[in-house]
Amino acid sequence: MKLTNFFKCAFLLIATQSVSQVGINTVDPTATLDINGDLRIRTVENEINYELAKDSLLVISRNGKLKSISSSAVFNSLEKSLVKSRFVTSNEIDVNLISGVAQILPFNDELIDIYEEYNTSTYTFTPKKNGYYKIFATINLAPDDILGATSSLSVSLQVKKGFTIITESSSALIGAVVGTSNVYIQPIRTIETVEYLTTNDEVSFYLLNSDLAPLDVDLLTGDNSFFYIERIR
Repeated sequence: MKLTNFFKCAFLLIATQSVSQVGINTVDPTATLDINGDLRIRTVENEINYELAKDSLLVISRNGKLKSISSSAVFNSLEKSLVKSRFVTSNEIDVNLISGVAQILPFNDELIDIYEEYNTSTYTFTPKKNGYYKIFATINLAPDDILGATSSLSVSLQVKKGFTIITESSSALIGAVVGTSNVYIQPIRTIETVEYLTTNDEVSFYLLNSDLAPLDVDLLTGDNSFFYIERIR
């Protein structure tokens, strides 16, 4: 009996070596080493050269084979969410800011919207997946005309999740006359934050005049005023 088992093992080794493939728990290996079962490695050394992670990540393919893949390829395979929008018109947008009333900013020119998460009619962003999102927005203000070149103690660019302010950028808006032109001192408002959003959240951008008097301003368009929202995790 022992002799019979020996010949069986010898025959199996010769057969597998002849095709340079070894099978464990299988008589039909499809790789150099084909393991039909669990694989346990009791001790693994820590790699101190983190640069190797660019090319030495191991993944299991659909057919069960172990392969290496770069970290950049893994990152690029993730489902990304990115929205970028600005004002569609090439002219300045005239806005009359009533005291204490936040006015939604009409970003209606979508440049990027991978998963159709931004509504250009309601000017709201609703994520398709829960996660952490990077939110960035910037606007540039100019006096509407000589009569409207008034000042305000506080004009804020706000990001709201529903009715809740996530963050805002606020400062005084001082009108001045330079030569024959009306300008604002500190006309730019920029915000950048990271927020956890769910599929039930709605994000919008607002402009608020906190002064007692109304304010008539122009929103500069093109690359002067835009926003983007990106899912980072």
